[in-house]
Amino acid sequence: TYTSRYMVKFSIKKTAIIINFEGYKKFLALKNNLRIPLSSVKSVSTTPVKWLVFTPKAGTNFPGLIMAGTFFRREGITFYYVRDLKKCITLSLQNHRYCKVVIQVDQKEEIALQIRRAVKEFQN
Repeated sequence: TYTSRYMVKFSIKKTAIIINFEGYKKFLALKNNLRIPLSSVKSVSTTPVKWLVFTPKAGTNFPGLIMAGTFFRREGITFYYVRDLKKCITLSLQNHRYCKVVIQVDQKEEIALQIRRAVKEFQN
């Protein structure tokens, strides 16, 4: 289990990634938690994302401060919980409600590696 100072509790289990939002984070994201089956993870990226402007959403978006919740993009529905664009991981998904999940975490390279390992182990 990884806990980001500013963001979320992030757990990698045998079959899924569990992201829990606590306190005011639930309010901002309009969600208590997010469960992503490892079978749905196509890829993991640590490339910084860009602030969304004028994008339909169900959540909170103050460009330069925070993006939290569900955003409707051309490529599909994306979930964001990000304050620092350089500290996020992007999970590209298949057979899931979201086409992407972008979450800010501390130690993004380490967590991305752990997710890639978990997905590989799950597939074997």
